[in-house]
Amino acid sequence: MGVSGIDTRALARRLRMGGACNGVLSTEILDDGELVRLAQAVPPMAGLDLVSGLPPMAGLDQAPGVPPRASCRWTEGGGEFSATRRGPGERRFRVVVVDCGTKPSVLRNLVDGGGDVWVVPASSTAADLLDHQPEGVFVSHGPGDPAAVTGTIQSLRSLLGRVPMFGLGLGSLLIALAMGGRTFKLPFGHHGVNHPVRNEGTGTVAITSQNHGFAADAASLSAAGAAVTHVSLNDRTVEGFAHPDRAAFGVQFLPDAAPGPHDATYLFDAFRAMMETGRSPSAEDLHTAQERQRKAYE
Repeated sequence: MGVSGIDTRALARRLRMGGACNGVLSTEILDDGELVRLAQAVPPMAGLDLVSGLPPMAGLDQAPGVPPRASCRWTEGGGEFSATRRGPGERRFRVVVVDCGTKPSVLRNLVDGGGDVWVVPASSTAADLLDHQPEGVFVSHGPGDPAAVTGTIQSLRSLLGRVPMFGLGLGSLLIALAMGGRTFKLPFGHHGVNHPVRNEGTGTVAITSQNHGFAADAASLSAAGAAVTHVSLNDRTVEGFAHPDRAAFGVQFLPDAAPGPHDATYLFDAFRAMMETGRSPSAEDLHTAQERQRKAYE
């Protein structure tokens, strides 16, 4: 952006119609022509770092660069701010978290939801995960193209139907790929804290926090035997799915409310219920959990 500034309404129309594109902002280079030249020199969708020359996001596996380097136990809960706290006498389930880039707030919700939580790297094999004797596997959100995370996809494929599985964001797409579904890059991603998502079984709408650039293909999920449970009301892309025969489900949005609304923290209760019953939640089950959460706030 040079000294003359830009027409922000024209920019919004360009992004809305054409999708995300590269751009350059500078407080040192004030010549518009030079800024345009720099923007045009960036490889498509490579990001804005002209020095490092980042590769395109499509095909980029960034999960291996995410800590932890070794397995560790997580015991911290949300304390007084918890929206998913369980009673001290309730049974705890051993949950193994495949860490593709998770936030502490997600781990706190898993603990508060009744999890004995162990965090392992995204590079862990199926045998590594089974060594922890999990009663549930949680696959976290994270950066990069899900289709490029081939090692994790293979590990999850080996565990499908053997251990209940729940994924958020990137993790949900890795589960979709492990099932045999397909993913694709969105023209522009979903980012922010006010995304409306509809439960396809009940019509209930939740306001969600999101931060992703890829989505699952609905037809491929159906062909793999999974059912779409949630849809974005902004662009009708898949926001959630469940496989009725393999005790696995996932959502694209982030229910941990850090930052964001608390509308979707009921998903951690749905994960616990799946570990108790060995059955993936239907849209109606998710709605019931959501209503239980709503009444708890009243």
